[in-house]
Amino acid sequence: MAFTTTTGTGGTSLIGTSGVDTASLTTSTLTQGVFIGAQGDADVVNVGGGTASSYKVYGGAVNDIVNFTAALSASTVQGNDGNDTLTFAAVTNSTISGLAGTDAITIAGAISGSLVNGNDADDTFAINGNVATSTIAGGQGNDTITIGAVAYTSGRINGQEGNDTITVGVLTAAMSGATVFGGNGSDVINANASGANGGVTLSGDLGGDLLTGGTGADSIYGGEGVDTIFGGTNGDTMVGGSGVDTFITNNRGINAAIATGASIGTANFVYASAAGDLRFDVITDFAAGSGGDLIDAEFANQVTVASSATVVTGSTNFAISGTYTAATGTFAPSTTTTGGPDTLILSSGAGAGLIIGTAGTVLLGINASQVVAANFA
Repeated sequence: MAFTTTTGTGGTSLIGTSGVDTASLTTSTLTQGVFIGAQGDADVVNVGGGTASSYKVYGGAVNDIVNFTAALSASTVQGNDGNDTLTFAAVTNSTISGLAGTDAITIAGAISGSLVNGNDADDTFAINGNVATSTIAGGQGNDTITIGAVAYTSGRINGQEGNDTITVGVLTAAMSGATVFGGNGSDVINANASGANGGVTLSGDLGGDLLTGGTGADSIYGGEGVDTIFGGTNGDTMVGGSGVDTFITNNRGINAAIATGASIGTANFVYASAAGDLRFDVITDFAAGSGGDLIDAEFANQVTVASSATVVTGSTNFAISGTYTAATGTFAPSTTTTGGPDTLILSSGAGAGLIIGTAGTVLLGINASQVVAANFA
């Protein structure tokens, strides 16, 4: 069946019937000011051509399909009830809402100045174009949000309610003014594929979250709950928030090898890596001591609290007291185990000293004497 079409001074309206309705429109004849209202059955709306401006499209009570191969501008699209499929070529200054039902929303091209919201139920999002000044919101339910190979500026992705899975693909540039939020629930946010141009900002928010950065210099916030944070392969800034959090640190390099039997010394540790990484991982709010946060290091339940005078032995985690300077990425060991405001965590290999490629993480504002074996998982 077809939609009932009415044309007046205010534009063109297409109203569905109680059956399955199909409308195939083109912007060459209907450029703007179009209202489409589906009704009782599974309806199909296709809009092609150049730019569709000031469109208002409302799905009906069942599983509707809305497909814009035309660019959408200054428009509103709502799936309403049912499990709807909403597909767009590009979106500017528009609002897209799945509303009730398990919806699938795909945007192939760029999205700018817009809101995309799944609303109720377990929705799926595929965003495959550049994103600017826009919000992608999961709404209620356990949503799956996938961001493809894009540049993402001045916006946010928010899983909102439910246990959401958010994946950030290869970024063509570092995130600028943009943050990925998990929202309430136990969320999984994975930016492992973001690439060398990455530099993502991730926030787990409320709940026990699993957060994974990429190969850029990331900023990762656990929020409330028992979180697991993996910074990735570059120097990352990590904030656990409240709860007993676990930090997984990637391998790091230092500027010189220190053999077993030699003392750590007072020379600055400088981050060094053949991969071009810039600095150590930094944890800004590590809770040291028994019952505190955890570092998933090479040797569980082992630590040697160290100063510049400490002799290096194999197969242990060293908590070295000293001072970290972020501007230069250097760590200066203290002459005493209580003499520095910060701590550098390094692990020595089995039967080896502190060598290029050993793990290295800075704990800001934590003196090495506060770190205990129970902080290592």
